[in-house]
Amino acid sequence: LTGEATEEKAPAAYDLKKIRGASNADAYRVYLSEREQAKDNPYFYMDAADIFKAKKMDKLADRILSNLAEISLEDRRLLRLLGDQLMAYGRYQEAVMIYSKVMRIAEEEPQSYRDLALAYAAIGNNRQGVAHLWNVASKQWDPRFPQIQLTTLVEMNQMIQRGGVNAAALGTPKEYVGNMPLDLRVVATWDTDNTDVNLVVVDPNEEIIIYGARPTYQGGLASGNFFQGYGPEVFSLKKAKPGMYKIKLYYGGNRSQSPVEFTTVKVVVYRHYGTAKQSEQVFRLRLGAQAGY
Repeated sequence: LTGEATEEKAPAAYDLKKIRGASNADAYRVYLSEREQAKDNPYFYMDAADIFKAKKMDKLADRILSNLAEISLEDRRLLRLLGDQLMAYGRYQEAVMIYSKVMRIAEEEPQSYRDLALAYAAIGNNRQGVAHLWNVASKQWDPRFPQIQLTTLVEMNQMIQRGGVNAAALGTPKEYVGNMPLDLRVVATWDTDNTDVNLVVVDPNEEIIIYGARPTYQGGLASGNFFQGYGPEVFSLKKAKPGMYKIKLYYGGNRSQSPVEFTTVKVVVYRHYGTAKQSEQVFRLRLGAQAGY
């Protein structure tokens, strides 16, 4: 599987090469020097934390990353960036705390509950995860979140099957519970509201799958189009033909009022979704103002 997208880095207001090239003894001093030029840029802290992680200086990486929340304690977008980075670092319990705060700030957005549910599953609390996903699947949401109920219903059943959750005890009707395994599942989410990102998959038959398209000859299906923020946009295939599946992203532009000019997209590729053999790959891309693939 290959990921293709227009990828741009943050503005060159700081020099990551200086931090990366510094010795472990000098790295934090160099970081502090660069921070003076980029203290309000969230990507600076994310990129710098990644460098310190690569240097095996985990405590300093964690300290640097915590600055994201300090930029604005009530900014749901920055908190989502922080939560996703914590998930990437395997700090799932802290991610639960961050996503819980996001849910309180943005309770009108179903993605808030979904993010928290996935963080709960990561710490092994599948019961709480299922409860939050059912909360999304069982409610009506703003039309700008198309088919979010179907997406979370699939994820809820995956969590039930893999986590051994008694869904009936949570009030989930039995007609909504059932095993839904997939050979291939691709999920794209992003962090900026009022932003149009389209997930496109090209299968081994060279059929193109995008929102609004009919199911492919193999049975590949795309979810609805989230052109006003966050996703998830999903590609699902029950029985996958061997071969190359190309994953592309079309960036349609950002109409958000957020002062941050970039959109971070996360693409998760699942194989054997909802089975004991499930595996996943995670790709993160930073997209700029230039629309296109």
